[in-house]
Amino acid sequence: MAQKYVNDVKLRLVFEAGTGADGMPMLKKKTLSRIGVAVTPDQLYNTALAYSSLSSYPLLEIERLETAGIEE
Repeated sequence: MAQKYVNDVKLRLVFEAGTGADGMPMLKKKTLSRIGVAVTPDQLYNTALAYSSLSSYPLLEIERLETAGIEE
């Protein structure tokens, strides 16, 4: 049976940087690399909140990005 293994985890923060001329929100993204593979959702959430407190833009979304492989 095939197994999934995680190679890399990144944390992406999405901020609202205002609105464009068309009225749609302008987004800024910040990606943090070298996140531990075994990190918990609570740890990611707390890290995102701490990092976003340094920004003048409001935090819209927190994303966990995984690079994974599959082997037998």
